[in-house]
Amino acid sequence: MKKIIPPFILPFLLLLPVLIKAQNFSKEDVDFIKWVRKSAYTKMYTNDSMISKTVDPATILPWQSPALKNTDAIIDSLHATIKSDVSSEYISLYGLFPKGIIKQDCDLFKTELISYSIVNEKNQKVQIDTGKVSVAIGQYYKNNEPVRYTLDFKLPKHTEGKTYKGFIEYEISAPAEFNTVTITKSDIGKKYTINNHVFTVIAFTKNYVALKADSSIKNIDFDFSGTDAANKKYKQKFVQMEGYKTALGKSSFVISEEMYTYYINHPKLSDEELNTYINDYINNHERELVVGEAQILVIQDIGYMEKMFCYWPASLKKKRFKQEIDLRYF
Repeated sequence: MKKIIPPFILPFLLLLPVLIKAQNFSKEDVDFIKWVRKSAYTKMYTNDSMISKTVDPATILPWQSPALKNTDAIIDSLHATIKSDVSSEYISLYGLFPKGIIKQDCDLFKTELISYSIVNEKNQKVQIDTGKVSVAIGQYYKNNEPVRYTLDFKLPKHTEGKTYKGFIEYEISAPAEFNTVTITKSDIGKKYTINNHVFTVIAFTKNYVALKADSSIKNIDFDFSGTDAANKKYKQKFVQMEGYKTALGKSSFVISEEMYTYYINHPKLSDEELNTYINDYINNHERELVVGEAQILVIQDIGYMEKMFCYWPASLKKKRFKQEIDLRYF
């Protein structure tokens, strides 16, 4: 059976700033981490045909969003529509964003579990797997037409039951304002502080920027957006490939400086040569999987960039709510 790596594990594998013994991994795990490192090379040499040249004239960058002026009202409106539901796997909270809010603005609103107390019909405490709580933005349809965006807050439960009673306390937050750093090709060699991390710009290519951190990167706690010279984002470009349509997505990854240097000095590696290098790299580190000694951060967008904006909240507006739970599942 093919092993599936859950999505929430991917950032862990990409960013973990420690050395991990190979014997702690199965062969499938090792193969997967090799694939992660191999995909980093592929991303650095994205085919020109995949990169968009079409700008979006209606671009609104996150810090320009009208939603920032109405975060309190949007949070209150979202909370007012919250309903609860239960399935075999989850207890869920489901809410609706106000009409007219675009997807990009919905993504600014984060939901976090604060506390909970729930019992089943046997008065057993229901246990939530807090490490696997997820939030998804979807769409609500009426007469087959999308009307507004939805928030689906899923809490995986370990305890079975026919009834569930208690409460869930959660917090909704959104940026009140943003800090931004603008990077261009002329900034190669310059140092920038991005959300308390010091980086040196070491490359600015057609669709990615490489940043060298002063110390090992433990997490990526800022977002980014590539634009043209007039601050316009690019529209996604779909191309036909192996019988289906595909498109680039915005991405980021971290690799060691050693691996990054090898990659940029060897732009035309065959599949076999790349596999050999990755195998040798692991063996040369005393058979340890160097998952994230990671000092090089590569941030990549979908178009031919002339600017890269890095941004993060300067301050947040937060509100906490308590949702009463009284559910039946049969």
